[in-house]
Amino acid sequence: MEAKKFWQNYNLGKEIEIAGEFIVDGINIFNRIEYFSDEVKVFKFLYEVSVGIERLAKVALILLDDSLLQEKIEKAGDTDSSKHHNHIKLIQDIEKHQKLNLCQKHRALLHIFEKFYNNQRYRRLEYHIKELGYTAKEIKELENFFINNFNHKKEFLTFDKEQLKNNDTIKRQIYTVVSEITKELYRAVSEQARKKSIYTYEVPYNSKAGDLFLRSTYSSSDKNELKTNAELDELTKKEVIVALINHEKSKFGESEECDDEIEDDYPQPFDIIEIIKSIKPIQFDESMVGLIMALFDHHKLIDLKSMVETEYDELSNTQRKERAELLSCINNSCFDY
Repeated sequence: MEAKKFWQNYNLGKEIEIAGEFIVDGINIFNRIEYFSDEVKVFKFLYEVSVGIERLAKVALILLDDSLLQEKIEKAGDTDSSKHHNHIKLIQDIEKHQKLNLCQKHRALLHIFEKFYNNQRYRRLEYHIKELGYTAKEIKELENFFINNFNHKKEFLTFDKEQLKNNDTIKRQIYTVVSEITKELYRAVSEQARKKSIYTYEVPYNSKAGDLFLRSTYSSSDKNELKTNAELDELTKKEVIVALINHEKSKFGESEECDDEIEDDYPQPFDIIEIIKSIKPIQFDESMVGLIMALFDHHKLIDLKSMVETEYDELSNTQRKERAELLSCINNSCFDY
């Protein structure tokens, strides 16, 4: 294989996988945000996803734009016209060669990523006397994205400040918009790579990139119970926790049953364990060590997701809702490591 094709095939292919890792990590961080006033998590989400989308878009553009490809080869590492962080310009340049199915809300989010990466991420390192004590600009823009595009409303909290509270609907919406953007860029990469008879688009199925690009945006055979891949990740982690705790109960011969009624609306840790012990675990075809590793290793988690999907497909809607209520005692803070 000639050097130019080798580079497009393998080096750019690895870049696709790296981009997917960034984007999925960013989505996972977003799912742990409780209020948008959490500057650290909002920063990390914007940083991870903006970097991932930029890198993915640049691979698509290199494959589509022969003049840029030639420039890359001739300059061989020196500064070239692609070394910028302008997400909107990247999309516009790609669309000179291939149409992307992106609407207003996709472009609005891309604009937020661009402004954050170019201007706002270093703002705390600068002295802006008029901004002291005020909400960070990236938070305001992200909140306004959900207010303007999805009609969400802020809530009054302490110090007479209004904040947007994260919830399952918002998590679905951000996952869907980001996923639609990335899938369009991945489609551009795939189609152009196939025209060139190279395999830039190939990523491991059990990687974060594979999970993002190769799986459908929503999982479940029941259209009334669609789940995003991010939601399925969290559901699988909860089911793994149930399996681990019940495995421990079986191992040590504990047989206590939890009370039918839990009076406290905010159960203490002991109560939570008792609730989990009352749930019949999924019989994962995995060792205890493998289950523990799945909580920390996304690649191993992916292998278990299909088992959870299969088990849930056999449940009625009522059974799913009842199980979801029991599993709700395991909240997102459990995954905040």
